Formats: sequence, structure tokens, C-alpha cells
Amino acid sequence: MTRAYPEDAHRFWMDDQRHVYVSVGGNTSALYVLGEKDIPGEMEPLRAIEVEDFGSLGLYCRMPDGTPLVHMDGRLVYVDMDGGGVKELASVEGFTFEEGCIDGRGLFYQNWHDQINVWNPATGDLNLMVTLKEYGVSWPREFPLRIGVNGAGELMALAEKDGELLVCCFGPQAEETEGTLRLANLWYNDSDVKTAAVSYSARHPDCRIGYESDWGNQEGFYQRTMAQMAVGQGPDLLFVSGEDMDRLSAGGMLADLSDVLGEDTRSQLYAGVMPAGIRDGRLVGLPVAVSGFSMVTVEDNWQGDTWTLGEAVELWRQRKEQGVYGFLPRRWSQEEVLEYLVLSDLSNSPFVDWEGGTCDFECELFRQVLELIGEHSVLEHTNLDIDGEYETARQVMEGMYLADIVYGGDIARYTNVMDYYGENARFVGFPTESGSGNRLTCYGFIVVNARTEHWEETADFLRYMYGKDFQSDNPEYLLRRDVLRDNMAPGAGNEKYETFTLTGTTVPLRDDGSSYIEDYLAFMDSCRAPARSAEYIENIIREEAGAYFRNMQDLDNTVRIIQNRVQLYLSENR
Repeated sequence: MTRAYPEDAHRFWMDDQRHVYVSVGGNTSALYVLGEKDIPGEMEPLRAIEVEDFGSLGLYCRMPDGTPLVHMDGRLVYVDMDGGGVKELASVEGFTFEEGCIDGRGLFYQNWHDQINVWNPATGDLNLMVTLKEYGVSWPREFPLRIGVNGAGELMALAEKDGELLVCCFGPQAEETEGTLRLANLWYNDSDVKTAAVSYSARHPDCRIGYESDWGNQEGFYQRTMAQMAVGQGPDLLFVSGEDMDRLSAGGMLADLSDVLGEDTRSQLYAGVMPAGIRDGRLVGLPVAVSGFSMVTVEDNWQGDTWTLGEAVELWRQRKEQGVYGFLPRRWSQEEVLEYLVLSDLSNSPFVDWEGGTCDFECELFRQVLELIGEHSVLEHTNLDIDGEYETARQVMEGMYLADIVYGGDIARYTNVMDYYGENARFVGFPTESGSGNRLTCYGFIVVNARTEHWEETADFLRYMYGKDFQSDNPEYLLRRDVLRDNMAPGAGNEKYETFTLTGTTVPLRDDGSSYIEDYLAFMDSCRAPARSAEYIENIIREEAGAYFRNMQDLDNTVRIIQNRVQLYLSENR
């Protein structure tokens, strides 16, 4: 066969009509379609279909009728051999068409590292199906995870265990045995919860945990499970949002977990983990994963350890007259500035009296903060590279902006910020009326049905989930100090860095060669979650303030509408 395509061909596929599809990169990013010539052994290019981003181009899989599918520019397409060009089959946000397969029902399976997702184009649902680590295997790191569907319609994956290759078959789940604990996911498609259930079940075959979710009909599943809880039934354990934890706790449906975890575990969890789940003096939930979240500034901008919203707004007004560009860098939108200044902790807000059931959003302070945010000049929001991060830090240190946002609770992010700012960094946190302004973001809570008939078993599962062994096997969102301390090692051949060995993350050391570990742990210990969920009120403020920012209503109407809507909610939910 004569080569009829560039040397940097990426992948190829042949359909049942003997057309060959080749994706290529280099100076030209295109999909070539090759057809057989009359001369035996030779082929000719029928057409080249250019794409904008070669990184998103590749041969994906075949439809049940043999039609090859191609992903390009964020779309899943197939080549129309009769009409020419491509026809879009689907486009779905958050779906990376990297490797995959399709079964006879028309469901697409796609992988990212060791995670396999399933997408139903008929409903648009995209959900996690399985994570290989749940079964003690990983994907061979030298190439992407290979998956496929066998003749019985079962998902197959080429995996690795103890250095040996093996093929995993994910067939229908076995029926649950009598007495199995039930764990229902009502909030998010979270792999850590399912991983914990599968791992615990493998270690305790006499007490398996059935993991329940229905992403094809999530709303129906949610309503059905909440109804079961209301009548004293329901699963033994639930994974829920903070708002649903509040709702279930208020109804007396959740068990008190205060005495479940042993002292060895409680002493190692970040200081804000257990308080995050306390409601009315009872520990009703435990965060599954957390991260720290803060504002960083420098002493030339603010000398205090924290600031109230009134202090922050007054500082902004003063510096605005002196030529400051803005409170936060202009990559943050007006809605995001509102989030950070006002909505980060409404449970400790100058505008809401939770005990009295009243609010005051027509006050001068709230009007001032909306006016200032409305004047905030916005550039395109982009994720900064290292040079951009250093430049932003320089602008904050020079007073062009008053602060910036620090995302994430991992040590790499913390040490990078310290590297940008040096010893000038001050984690002053979000405006708060009392306590620390550093926020603990909780990614869902595990709660226990107050009427479970398997209390000892559920408690044992929680001890396992928050124990050192499981936390070490799932280090993406750490909860324990000892796991971090025990797994930091000097950088191989580089005295300026150290490595978190569980993830391979490399983090810088101080200029004098000392570690940031204890500083980072002190920061995480200072982070606190809001004392209650205020999601409904937050959404009211976002909606009405957004209309003001878009010039759809004036300031007077905005504060009046927010006041009336929030007050109505507080009055109805006392």
C-alpha cells in the first residue's frame, strides 16, 4: 500500500465499506478518509476534513451498524460518505471524547485515567459508572485505558494489577444479600463514596454495602428516598448536600455521630471537619472530602488577620479614590466578587438574623457593596499560567488590587501561593463578622438514618472510611494530617522540592530549604465551614443582583426585592 497520509498519523480505522479513516496532526490537523484505488495495493485520499484543535481529534468507536465515530472540536461526529463532510451526532459539556465504546443500547462509555463514565445521548445524562481503584486495579500507565463492549453487552477494560495485565469485565451487579447495608447517593456522582462502599464490602463479605443511585431518573430517586426517610424507612446511610443534611436533621431523621470516631481519628482530622457537620449541638454528618478556600493579601494592603465586610468595603472605597483597579483582579466576574464578599458565609452575615428570623438587605452596607461590585471592571475570566500567577501576585503586592482568591486545599496550591508572594502572603480570608475568614469547602456529607437497624455496622463503616488506611488509598481530598505528614519525601535529586508520594505531586520548599507542611496544616485547621446551609437565600441574591449587574433593574428595586424574598423565606421556615 502506498502511503497517502502524513507521517504523524494519530489513529486509523476501517469500516465495512473498506474506507480507512486516519486522524493526523502537525502543521495540518485533519481527518483523512482514504478509499481503495483500482490498482491493487494502493489507496488514495478521498477528502481531508480540517479541525480547529487536533488535541480533540481522534477515532472514537463504532456505532452498532459499524459506522465509525470521530471526535473533533468537542463534538462526536461521523463522516457522511454519501453527502461529504461530517454530521454531528452529539455535543455534551464536560464529556471528553478520548477513548471509548458504545453498546447495543446506544450508551457511550468514556474514560479519564481510571474512571469510566457512561453517557446516554437520548437523555443527555453523563455519570460515573466505575473507578478501577474500587476493585484494586489500575490502568497501564504507558497508554490510555482501553475499554470495549463484548458480545454480551458487558463493559470490558484492560487493567493492571501487581505489574500484570488483566481484562476486567463489568457485568450486571450481583443481587444484594439479605441484611446488606444500603447507602444512597442523593447529591452528586461521587466516586469516593462508592469506592468506600465497594472497598469495605470486599473486606467484610458478611456485611456488604449496597450503593444506590439512579442517574437516569435522579429526581425520581431523590423524591422516593426522601419520602422513605420521612416515614421512618429509607437507607442506612446517605450521601447528601449540606442543605439536605439540614433538612433531614430538622426532621429528626439523622443519628448523632458524636461518639462514632475514635480519638485517634478525631485528633488527626483537620480541625474544621467535624464541626462542619454539627447542627443544634449534634454531629449529624461527616464531610466526605474538603478543601481550603481563602483570600490572600499582603500587609501593605491590610494589617489585620481577618476583616469584616464593612471594613473590606470601606478599604475598597478609600483605595478606589487612590486609583486601585479593583478589590479583586479583573478576571473575576461581578457574580464571583459577590460570591466571595457576601455569599461565602451567610450563616455569619451582617444582613441575616437567623435566630430572630429577620433580614436587612436594604441597609446602607449592602447597597454600597452592590454598587462597588456593579462598577467592577471585568476582563475575560481565564485560568492563569505560572507567569500569570506571578504577575497577579505582583499586582496585589503593589496595591493595584487588594486581594486575590486562593482555591483548593491541597498542599501544592498552598505552596505555589507562598512561592508567588514569598513571606508577604497573608491569608486574611473572606469577610466575616467573627472567627476565621478561611472557608472549608465540603464536598457532600455522609449521614446515618436515625432508624437504621444496623447501627454498629454503619459506625464501623464510618470508622473505616475516615481511618488512615482508606484515606491513604484515596488522597485526592485529604482529611487527615498524618496521611500528609507520613507521605512527604525529599525531591529526588533536587533540594528545592519535596514530593507527596501518594499522588506524585511535587511542591517547593522555602528558600532556606525548610518545608511548608506545618504552615499548610495550620491553614487547613483554620478553615471552617458555614454553620448552616443558606443555598436558597444565596440563589435569591444571585438572581436579583445578577439582574442589577446586567442593568435589568436599578439598585433600589434590587435591594427591595431581595429583602422581601429573603424575609418571606425566613418567615416560612422558622
